[in-house]
Amino acid sequence: MQSSVAIDSSLSCAVGKLSSAGQSIWLDTMAAISLVAPALAQASTISAGAPIIIQFVIYDLPGRDCAALASNGELPATDAGIATYKSDYIDPIVSNFTLKASNIRLVLIIEPDSLPNILTNSNLATCATAAPYYREGIEYALSQFANIPNVYMYLDIAHGGWLGWPSNLVGIVPIMQSVITAAVALNPAVSAAVRGFATNVANYSPTHANGVAPVIGGTLSPGTYDGVTYEEYEGNPAIDETTYVQLLTITFNGTNLPTNFVIDTSRNGRAGIRDAWGDWCNVNGSGIGYFPQVSPDSTTPNLDAYTWIKPAGDSDGTSNTTAPRYDAHCGLADSLQNAPQAGQWFHAEFDMLVKNANPAIVGC
Repeated sequence: MQSSVAIDSSLSCAVGKLSSAGQSIWLDTMAAISLVAPALAQASTISAGAPIIIQFVIYDLPGRDCAALASNGELPATDAGIATYKSDYIDPIVSNFTLKASNIRLVLIIEPDSLPNILTNSNLATCATAAPYYREGIEYALSQFANIPNVYMYLDIAHGGWLGWPSNLVGIVPIMQSVITAAVALNPAVSAAVRGFATNVANYSPTHANGVAPVIGGTLSPGTYDGVTYEEYEGNPAIDETTYVQLLTITFNGTNLPTNFVIDTSRNGRAGIRDAWGDWCNVNGSGIGYFPQVSPDSTTPNLDAYTWIKPAGDSDGTSNTTAPRYDAHCGLADSLQNAPQAGQWFHAEFDMLVKNANPAIVGC
């Protein structure tokens, strides 16, 4: 939460509430590794020996964000890039994590926008080139983090508007199986350390659509998946993230894949605000969703938590067409304009997210 910028006075109460909620720390560059030790020290101090959770996002694969431009990383999809990823990124993070106090529980969100791209964007040269490095990098990361006590890893598995079509639900299974199996071969402790999967990371798919189609003016129609009736949009029954988790659970039944999930609810409070389901950049009209909560839905007992993975106010990408890393998605009509580079503070977006929070922020 940025405290050095002026906040709309009408939102000051809400901002105070947000400041007390846990958010993820993104290790999106090698330089960001310097954030780990202070965060662990602070957690140790404020917890006074009681169990405490810190959530980090591991996000620096070679050839990162292969199907977009806004979040391209610092490492090339080459043999040299994967060697650097291991020695200068994963290994130093592990060294920092091993120094944590025993009461600290580490939740790690593993490499957003990586393995799903192998499934759906292998036709792109950038993704075809990056795919083997994505696999190798994640396998190595899992095998190294698994040695740390009290670590719980969730692999990114996109969102319902990306992998919710039946062919994609089935198609992602062998990719996840092969990566986890290879990681287990490197270190058997991976089996217990990989808790499950994270959905909706840095996206806007609602937790509950409540009958609202994913796009403005869209119409839902009845459909089925594995004999169960769902409302669907354009053949996709995963119109919200709760349904997506349930569909993944059905699909993974009988496989060796874990079936526990977390949903990123940091910006998914409002449904039906996009012109197209695939629009992902600084979506105009979006709002903060459910506050972080453990075991939030009794109807979906394998849903471990609602969690805030993408910090509210961090830009998805620049809207400046002449800037490096400009992606056309950030210039669309349903994207908030005057946006800075990905990961930089976007104050107008933060104000919008707070004002549009759904559920409304209570006590203000």
